[in-house]
Amino acid sequence: MLALLSVSPIKRIVPALCMRTHSRFVRLMVSANQASPVLLCYRQKPSASASTLLQQHKTLKVSGTAGPVNLIDVHSGAGDQCSVQFDHTHYYSHLPQQVELGSTLLAASQLQSTQTLLQDNTAILPDNTVCIAYKQVGGKGRGGNKWESPAGCLMFSLLKRVSITGANIPFVQYIATLAIVHAVQQLAKVRLQGHSIDIKIKWPNDVYSRNLKIGGILCHSTYRSKEFQVVIGVGLNLDNSEPTTCVNDLLRQRHEELQLQSGLQAISREVCPAFLTLALSETLHAVLPWRECPRAPLPCGNGLTLLLLCQHCSMMWQTHSLACCTKVH
Repeated sequence: MLALLSVSPIKRIVPALCMRTHSRFVRLMVSANQASPVLLCYRQKPSASASTLLQQHKTLKVSGTAGPVNLIDVHSGAGDQCSVQFDHTHYYSHLPQQVELGSTLLAASQLQSTQTLLQDNTAILPDNTVCIAYKQVGGKGRGGNKWESPAGCLMFSLLKRVSITGANIPFVQYIATLAIVHAVQQLAKVRLQGHSIDIKIKWPNDVYSRNLKIGGILCHSTYRSKEFQVVIGVGLNLDNSEPTTCVNDLLRQRHEELQLQSGLQAISREVCPAFLTLALSETLHAVLPWRECPRAPLPCGNGLTLLLLCQHCSMMWQTHSLACCTKVH
């Protein structure tokens, strides 16, 4: 059982996610049933598992596309010729060296779905892989809903293998949703001299601002070799002002309301997933694997509020406080 302390519930649901393409972005000449090549990115050198992937697999499966997509080493000659509108070096500069989650990066100009790519290739991909797309034409939502996400929307998915019971798997989505929203709020506070923006969770997986949907988190899991392979998908409207609003608009509006004299730095497509991945890594590391007894306090570096019920001794215990979420309905 997971309970969240506080806060005002959202009263109205507006099922709209901002999807207008900004004119400053280059139109991609890729049809809806195709996917662009996927760059495999890493820091100075690939991990052993990433090297094995490159040696044994030249393509990746993606359901809904005309065929498999090419897998290209970012540091190869072919990688130098492949543009994906994502600066992986900037991304890695904001992801601490010791953080494993997100250390292997798959980047593409267009995919059917980052979630589908990871799900279709969990057997061969390294643990902690993150996949990001500039444009997504067949994104997944709850209940089988499909989302088309053009430039301006930040779409990425992460593969994490965890050894927990099946009964606790649903909590991964709750934890991921908390971590993502908390991380966005922290990015805002850095830019607003400690002030926050209006961003809330509408349970179980939607991100809202002022009754307008600006994002969502979705988890899928499969069980293999005594562990769950969880794919955590994140969709966040970072830059599209219409038809609703976006994170960087919320920042600009709040900056004007506060009449801050300092300049405002927008949240970039590279900084945002790096920071969100870091927050998710810290939270999962603190909470997973689920402990059998809560005798010792659980470390939680980013201050999430969680009440957890120990299945073995029926005791409740709590981590630190966070007031960025609605009540569980």
